[in-house]
Amino acid sequence: MNEILLIPNFAFRTASPFVDAPAGIEIELSVAPPNSTGVEEAIYTAAVTLAANETYIVVADGIVSGSGYNPPQPFGLQVYGMGRESATDPSNTDVLVHHGSTDAPTVDVVETGVGAGTIVDDISYTEFQGYLELPTADYTLQINTADGSTGVVAYAAPLATLALDGAALVAVASGFLDPSQNSDGPAFGVYVALPAGGELVALPSATLGVEDFDTNTFLMYPNPAVSELNFEYPTLESYELNIAITDMQGRTVSSNRYHQRV
Repeated sequence: MNEILLIPNFAFRTASPFVDAPAGIEIELSVAPPNSTGVEEAIYTAAVTLAANETYIVVADGIVSGSGYNPPQPFGLQVYGMGRESATDPSNTDVLVHHGSTDAPTVDVVETGVGAGTIVDDISYTEFQGYLELPTADYTLQINTADGSTGVVAYAAPLATLALDGAALVAVASGFLDPSQNSDGPAFGVYVALPAGGELVALPSATLGVEDFDTNTFLMYPNPAVSELNFEYPTLESYELNIAITDMQGRTVSSNRYHQRV
């Protein structure tokens, strides 16, 4: 059948508005370089049959280059059926979560602001978590290792502040945990696609939860950190402090013990 250009010159970390595509017949979705002149220049093609009157979310994941990335996850399109253009309840914000970080392990997402607990359990690269139907509020989302033992990074999700009542969003984990192993590519973050499309909105970083410790007297920055992490805490008359830093795979990358008596 005739070629139909659905999205021209589509950029990294952007979302399109919803577009109409032929339904009920097998079609080929092709991805071609910017300013290409035809489907014969496609770098990726997938055959799909879309259902009539259905809404789909499509996310592009993976690496196009054949070298310089670890692990070298191949490029592909991930398709989620039963997509939503608005929340099922106008007082909620519905959020579809996608793991699109090629070098990030399986993780949990725990809400620590209002105490909602684990809202995403064991999500792995390329997977979608079905829509979270969240009361529109301001949340703090902490990404934990899959065993739940280690909080790695946290983000603010100010749904109420941004007046996202009734909206359906897509939250995507994007970028590299270790850019040095991935051609110094963009660092890991969580980004949100709004229903109208456009540039993805980066969630701002938040403070990781620290149990059994007065977080008002303990500072850790920057968060997230790439190569340097600073700690500030008050001097005590006598103290012993153990600090261990783990990566998202639960491996200890640095450990120090401090002991002082005055």
